[in-house]
Amino acid sequence: MDFDGFKRLRWIWVATFSLLVFALLAGTIYVAKWQSTDRPLQAGLSKLAYVRGVHLEQDGRELVVKISLGEVSDLAAAYGEMESLVAAAWRGKPYRLVLHDTRGAELTALWRETQFAVYEAVQTGGYIAMVRAIGEAAVSRGIRTSLAMDARYLYVHYQKDSYHLCEVIPRGEEKGR
Repeated sequence: MDFDGFKRLRWIWVATFSLLVFALLAGTIYVAKWQSTDRPLQAGLSKLAYVRGVHLEQDGRELVVKISLGEVSDLAAAYGEMESLVAAAWRGKPYRLVLHDTRGAELTALWRETQFAVYEAVQTGGYIAMVRAIGEAAVSRGIRTSLAMDARYLYVHYQKDSYHLCEVIPRGEEKGR
């Protein structure tokens, strides 16, 4: 083998070794993140009585926490508890909670009928009219409703039989995350 052939072979080995080191480093970082943040977060959320499943995804720099809900008695308290766990584990980095409920056709139809009143109330402050509109539409269908609000969110919870619909609507600009 001449000297030029040896140089080419050496560069191939250097490139291969560099790729292997990079892959090993990336894998180590992923495992460390999973062990220190993702796994404890999933475990903490899964311990909550109303949580049926948790799935974490990365969307750019934002963590997307998808939570499958079971029966929830107080949506505002449950959401606050879930948000606190995520905020503590994620330490100020951006995240988004996505709730998956067990809405059936009837609850979905009620939501479609009443969501304009909900969003109008958030924009204009007409919460009394929203409560009336939702109450009238839900009573005729035998659907239980629970509405709550705090400084940041409006919580809408519809329930009938084993089905439930949970919507958390921001009341304005979300700050701090």
